[in-house]
Amino acid sequence: IQWTDFAERKDPSAQDLAKRIASGQRAITIQVDGALSMGGLLKPGHRVDILGTFAKRGAHKSDKVTATLLQNVTVLATGTNLGETGGSNASTRFATVTLSVGLEEAEILSLATTKGTLSLVLRGHQDLSIVKDVPEKAMADIWESDRRNALQDKKSDATMPLKIERIKVR
Repeated sequence: IQWTDFAERKDPSAQDLAKRIASGQRAITIQVDGALSMGGLLKPGHRVDILGTFAKRGAHKSDKVTATLLQNVTVLATGTNLGETGGSNASTRFATVTLSVGLEEAEILSLATTKGTLSLVLRGHQDLSIVKDVPEKAMADIWESDRRNALQDKKSDATMPLKIERIKVR
């Protein structure tokens, strides 16, 4: 009798990425560096927004815009880590992230990776909201203080606690 006769054996199908893709979704893998992988802290099961930065059409190379491409995208894998429990020996360093997207979203990401730079923005576990009509950002949003201040004002309004007033009822 060997100790391996009693050792827990992993189900080979647990490493099957295709079993983790929801019906109607596709898995697409993008290259990442240390910043996009959030220093190795990004994990399977996390949700991200994907931003793309591109050269503005018909403009100089220095004229760029950033747009929110996709929101609330599920991370299926980081490198070869599919997020199994007990994966303490999984490396925190990885060069790819595999995402769960629809077919048209996969097309957008495929094109975006060839035309610009992608950024992943991590969401909190409870934040599943989608922000509609997010305007693209350009260099003017960085250089013009009125635009920066307007963004900060939006942030302050969203995080400010509600003011509660007492109303006398007669």
